Amino acid sequence: MIKTISTVAMIFTVLTGLNTAAFAETDEECAAVGRIAEKVMERRQGGKSLQSTMDVVIPKGNDTVGPGFRKMIMDAYEVPFFNMQESKDRAIGEFRDQWQLTCMKG
Repeated sequence: MIKTISTVAMIFTVLTGLNTAAFAETDEECAAVGRIAEKVMERRQGGKSLQSTMDVVIPKGNDTVGPGFRKMIMDAYEVPFFNMQESKDRAIGEFRDQWQLTCMKG
């Protein structure tokens, strides 16, 4: 769990200058958006609460985070929680790729 939080925090730090997850400018930034989406869905499929995920991805007092990351988290928690690992893995991969593709399309 600490490794996941550290990874999300590290990726978030790279993207702090972005106003929203959907408006990154380079493929590298969009790949980072995809990695954040992956971590968000891993937390969702791992049974973590919505609020704890919000607290990890959008630190309190950080006004530089745009509404895109909030929407990402809400979208993740609209996906059902799966019991089978194969279904969890599929949900995680699809969510990651969906957000990265949306970012790349600008």
